[in-house]
Amino acid sequence: MLMLGWLAGAAVVVSLTALWIARRASRRVDLLTQSYWEMRYEFTTLRGESAEPKDTPSRLNQGGSAPGAPQTSFVSLSSLKKSDAGQAGKAGNEGE
Repeated sequence: MLMLGWLAGAAVVVSLTALWIARRASRRVDLLTQSYWEMRYEFTTLRGESAEPKDTPSRLNQGGSAPGAPQTSFVSLSSLKKSDAGQAGKAGNEGE
């Protein structure tokens, strides 16, 4: 009977220790999650600020398209394949 009492006491101590560790880990996860979302918000804010075009005098005097309009050009995929194939063939010959 005394042995069962000691065993029950040890089980209570172990369970309380596990509960304390789990609560501490839960608080740490909450803190890390909050820090993550704060840093992500700051990052997006800073990225948005840096992506805004700066209206400098040289940019305003250029004319043409409006400031901030994306400059795009078309490159066909077949021309990329042809240039890559030619370079791959040259690279293969260099090793011989």
